[in-house]
Amino acid sequence: AIADTFIPEGLPPILPSAEAKPIGALSTGTDQFLIKLFEKCYEKEDQDLIKSQLKGLNKSGFLDLNQAEREQVLLGKKNSEIEEEKKFYSLMRSNTV
Repeated sequence: AIADTFIPEGLPPILPSAEAKPIGALSTGTDQFLIKLFEKCYEKEDQDLIKSQLKGLNKSGFLDLNQAEREQVLLGKKNSEIEEEKKFYSLMRSNTV
């Protein structure tokens, strides 16, 4: 849901073909890439930070929010006074994009 919030599916191509689909983070497998990246390439400290932030988002009902509401939640983390929230936002955004 986070990757989809940063890069949602776009509009269909101007000249659509039968196999053309809107491109977004989920359709390109970015979500799966992020899982492997964080599992294999990040230190345990960063992995724990990501896990705790994801648990917090899950408890707050992040998955049930619409696109605009999810954007606001993530922007709240970007602008947070809490360093862990800022770091989480930065990790997720930079690696998604």
